[in-house]
Amino acid sequence: TFSAPLIANSLILLLFAMLCSLYNNPGPKATIFNIGLLCGTAAFFYFPSVAFLLLIIGGITVAKPFRLREWIAGLIGFIAPVYFIAAWLFLTDRLALFTFPILSLTYPHFAGNQWSYAAVATVILSFIAGILFINANMNRQVVQTRKSWQLLFLYIAVAVLVPFLNGGTHLSQWIITVLPLCPVLGAAFFYPKKKLLPVLLHWAMVAIYVGVSFYS
Repeated sequence: TFSAPLIANSLILLLFAMLCSLYNNPGPKATIFNIGLLCGTAAFFYFPSVAFLLLIIGGITVAKPFRLREWIAGLIGFIAPVYFIAAWLFLTDRLALFTFPILSLTYPHFAGNQWSYAAVATVILSFIAGILFINANMNRQVVQTRKSWQLLFLYIAVAVLVPFLNGGTHLSQWIITVLPLCPVLGAAFFYPKKKLLPVLLHWAMVAIYVGVSFYS
């Protein structure tokens, strides 16, 4: 369904693509400003997305040497949405309506059945297999690709943290984790020379899909 986490997810995907492009970017200041702007906008729609500041900090640190002007540009981009919203409320004499959200670390309740737990277990197994295959083939890849994989792993770590911030009971909050997990899960199907594992994972996912659709 159309939700705030879904909107934020789309913006974070674009943010991640821009971070991956920083490595060979000769003039990164405008890109870093846009990265901050995307993060600020994502946080406007779904406030726990503010955690992706950690991804921005890690991405810029990995891709570029420290330059204060670039970091300031990113900070200005991040606070720009708040500034424009506050300015609009001020000009319409409704500034009293502005309240800044508060983050709290909570446990996201997962109300599922045996099929849901089987799906989670299959995803975790595929994720572990994907990481092992990526690590085994990492030395064959160029530097920029290796940096992108490192950035993706940071993306996954932050995305898994997000549902624990102001957590609820709806599964839509976990949609943040879908995009960064997909390339790693795909590696479990792409890299093996013997296709037994990918075939087993594929049919396990098909069986779980049928179970969830007809028996949940």
